[in-house]
Amino acid sequence: MLQVTLDTSCVVNLLTALERSPLELLRLVRLAMESRVQIGVTDVVDDEVPHGDDPEEVHRRAYIREKLRQFPVASISPARRAERDALAEDFLRVLWPNVADGSRKRGNSLQDCRHLASHRLCGRDIFVTMDKQLARKAQAHADALSVVVVEPAEALAMVEPGLQSPAESGPWDPVVRPAREDDRGAIRALLEPIRDTYDDFDVWLGSALRTKDVWVAQLDEGVGAVAVWSAKTESTVKLATFFVGDDYRGRALGPHLLFHQIRHWIGMGISKVFVTVSSDRLQALTFFVDYGFRIEGVSARRYKSSAVEFVLAKHLFYETVADDQLDAFLGRVGQQLFDLPDHAAVRDARSWFLPPRFGALSAVSDGVVSGFQISRRGDDSQRMSISELEKVVYPARFVLRGRKAYLIPIKPQWADRMMSVPRAQLPLLANCDQLALRTDNTYYSYPRHLEDDLSDAPVLFYITGTDRMVAGFARIVERVIDEPEVLYLRYGRSGIYGLDDIRSHVKPSGRHHGCAMAIRFAWWAPFPTPVGLDEVRAMGLHHPQSIEAIDYADYERLLKAGGVTW
Repeated sequence: MLQVTLDTSCVVNLLTALERSPLELLRLVRLAMESRVQIGVTDVVDDEVPHGDDPEEVHRRAYIREKLRQFPVASISPARRAERDALAEDFLRVLWPNVADGSRKRGNSLQDCRHLASHRLCGRDIFVTMDKQLARKAQAHADALSVVVVEPAEALAMVEPGLQSPAESGPWDPVVRPAREDDRGAIRALLEPIRDTYDDFDVWLGSALRTKDVWVAQLDEGVGAVAVWSAKTESTVKLATFFVGDDYRGRALGPHLLFHQIRHWIGMGISKVFVTVSSDRLQALTFFVDYGFRIEGVSARRYKSSAVEFVLAKHLFYETVADDQLDAFLGRVGQQLFDLPDHAAVRDARSWFLPPRFGALSAVSDGVVSGFQISRRGDDSQRMSISELEKVVYPARFVLRGRKAYLIPIKPQWADRMMSVPRAQLPLLANCDQLALRTDNTYYSYPRHLEDDLSDAPVLFYITGTDRMVAGFARIVERVIDEPEVLYLRYGRSGIYGLDDIRSHVKPSGRHHGCAMAIRFAWWAPFPTPVGLDEVRAMGLHHPQSIEAIDYADYERLLKAGGVTW
């Protein structure tokens, strides 16, 4: 992996309103965040932070120093600093042979040369600067310096030849589909890191392809993730294997595959899915929990004497729950999911290796429901938000007083690249041969609803243009308001906007001046029957000009009109 060193000119004003950083520089930083290149600075950069006693200068200096701490530092040990400084003097004589001793020009140029010397002694590959003169001089004397010095655009071309901008190439487009017989070799190679967990891996794989449901997720034409499961009863599924290859992690492939399986199980009417996670792979626990799975049991020495297997389950409830139904629903779900039978042998801690915490579920309300509480017997209570419990019991929904949903307009050209748009009737959970549906996207707009907490709120998308229809529903994962460059680096290719597109949504004045709003949404599901504008108007609603809050009851009416039956 190439090691790139950034000059002070690249980092001091990065992500500030003082100077617009080049798109190529931001893309380099984004590539580093995706672990496709390594970037850093030299320890010389700290000497170039602005100095002065002016309060604004002191504040800016502290901000810059904090920002610099986010970059790995290529440091020269004290024993080699004299060697570095001597090499810097040699570079100075090559690049600026006529600079006058004691001049400000000499001081600034020597600092540049110390950067280059530190870079070379640390054995790094490319030095990136926004100083055109430095780049031109260093390239003219490349043989003498033995250092590659380029501007951001040249560096990007060297790091990622032919790389298109996100606006041109779009987001990653994963495809989820049932496995075919000719996928055997790709699946075998993908599962190689865990083949030792099977008694006879090749026999198991052949049997799984014949007798189990095997789904794969593709990215860049390669099989990057696999899910193997089978129905144990008419209402219960065991997810036997779920694995994402090392080369595909961090690219949202696992969430795409798991959500598609959940949608498929909903289409089958499944009420429970369970999976085991080994203590050797505990990072998978958080992943499953985020999709509503919870630990139901622990099994020691199940496959390896040193490993513990955690049994997780996802329960699916097919109903909408209004205020007058809430207590009954919580009592039933609390007893089924969060409590155990009131029997002496069960309550006795001596019956357990790891005694569970027993509890009941109730609503937290002060006029309107704000969340839920699991009351523990003899222990602390645990709070859950509405959205947290909604993930646990998904696809169930809580139709409660005071709850908001949001309606977002989106142009057809953006919608077609971010989500599967239903332009004809289709089953909500169709078993397609190929399902190129993105479940995690970022939508950008002018900052709106600043006082609302949009995180985890339900959302509908209205396709504008000639479509003029509400096409489906999703969940807002998070809302962030910040400068376009920050949003671009944070969300990268999870959206289809380029940096200039994001900049077109900035607020020109007032609070959040110069900022745009990013809404990351997930769990997208298209309507079986899109709801046209005439039907929207008949409900007393109108087509949105920007993101709009709607009453949750209207959200439910639109879902029913779109063919969502539970």
